[in-house]
Amino acid sequence: MRASILRHNSASRRLGAAGISLALVGGSLLGASALQPAQAEVQALHTINTSSTIWGPANTTTGTLRSGFGFRADPGLVGWSFPAFSEIGALTLSQGGSSWNFSADTRSVNPRSGGKSVITLTGNTGDAFTEAYTVALTLTIEGNYARWTYSIAGEKADTLTATVDGAFAARHTSVVESTSHTLLAHNVDPSEPPAAISGVSVKSDGSAPTLTTDSDSGAFSATTTGASLFEVTALVVDYPVRIPSALDAALAFTRPLLANIDAHFGETHVAPGAPVDFRDASVIEGTPVDTELTTTIGQELLDMGYFMIPGFDATTRATGLPAGLTLTTILGDKPSAEEETEPEVTWPEEGEEVLPVPMLALDTELAADEAEEAPISFRLSGTATTPGVYTVPVTIYLALPDGAFPGAPDGEELPFPEPVGLYPLDTTLKVTVAPRASNESPTPTAPAETPGSTVTPTDAGAPPVGSTPSGTPAIARGTAGLPTTGGDFGALALSMGLLAAVGTTLLLGARRRRAAE
Repeated sequence: MRASILRHNSASRRLGAAGISLALVGGSLLGASALQPAQAEVQALHTINTSSTIWGPANTTTGTLRSGFGFRADPGLVGWSFPAFSEIGALTLSQGGSSWNFSADTRSVNPRSGGKSVITLTGNTGDAFTEAYTVALTLTIEGNYARWTYSIAGEKADTLTATVDGAFAARHTSVVESTSHTLLAHNVDPSEPPAAISGVSVKSDGSAPTLTTDSDSGAFSATTTGASLFEVTALVVDYPVRIPSALDAALAFTRPLLANIDAHFGETHVAPGAPVDFRDASVIEGTPVDTELTTTIGQELLDMGYFMIPGFDATTRATGLPAGLTLTTILGDKPSAEEETEPEVTWPEEGEEVLPVPMLALDTELAADEAEEAPISFRLSGTATTPGVYTVPVTIYLALPDGAFPGAPDGEELPFPEPVGLYPLDTTLKVTVAPRASNESPTPTAPAETPGSTVTPTDAGAPPVGSTPSGTPAIARGTAGLPTTGGDFGALALSMGLLAAVGTTLLLGARRRRAAE
């Protein structure tokens, strides 16, 4: 694999521009956020990672936030898409012909890696207007969400107009859906750089907010007058962006969240739209089992060569299987590569004007021999001990090869969990554990719950067989042959480039900081 350098005005610049925020975040990941204690007096919090998203930098003077891309802290999975926002959260107050941009005089910073982070900022308009006004901002970042809550106080606050500006990072985004109080941005062209689904919701106790958007620049704004409380909430949903059929499923998942955002704020969401489906399984309490599960895999996933990349093996994580059972991944043989496939990332000399986002090019020709079976299968084995019907979350991802992520230089601490994989595919497996047959009639007891799964008591027969994801031609393991796949690695290369950008810019950023000291 090669890495191409994206120079200004090159044909590939539009690819790099969408990922620039991630590169900038990566270049400063080893900054203040890794080492600062809570309540530290800092000007910027370079990286904020929740359970599912990495944000940053957060400017603790202006209250603005950048980036927002999928990263699952447990176990450490890089998502599918570029950062969601170039910037969001810039507040401007105006009155007559005068205006004031929010600037904090005091600040309190409480970051919590993998959890809920809170930044509290307070600023005063001073002599910008005839009267002085105090603005307190609470920025709360949790799960897939970030929320700016502005409190505006002063004698004539009802005469002020407040505007919050932002910009979607994916300026190639071709669709922005709007309602009276929400914006939902997404990209309908899978050939463009991968964009997360980005949502914005606003509310005010003043006049009804007015939302504006610019499809060319990605900029948007929300404006209200006479508000003492103005709130803007951002939502980022990662999904398998290189699978066209996944977009409809992801939008159907996201729209209700945005419409009722207060009820969902702070939640951690999986990546919707994965074209992988397990048929329901049934076992008997106390009876050993070792069986291959019937699995349906969307044709689009097969065509892109997801399971065929040399060095990146598919791995499965099942949370909350019935006690006594295990789920095992069995990988088929991968096509042979005609040339070396180890990634090589080249960077320009210091001072050369480039966009610091390496895009990996996979120059691997795969043997297109027809496969008689699916390239992956799953086995359920063990002896279940507790009756019940279990709905088990399952995540399939590509494990990173050893040494693919260089880590922090000079023993510095990473401000986020070290990545172990990328491109998560989320689905569920329903397992019914039927009670063993007995001539006795013991007193029934409620089944014990296993963390991570949903369990209900068992009474009648096995649950219905699962169905193929809607609108996606698929291959079911053991029921049909797998068509030849050409291993379209180009569809996967962009997010791998992001991963390389994070790792490589960690090193560059550390060197530049040391040189400046």
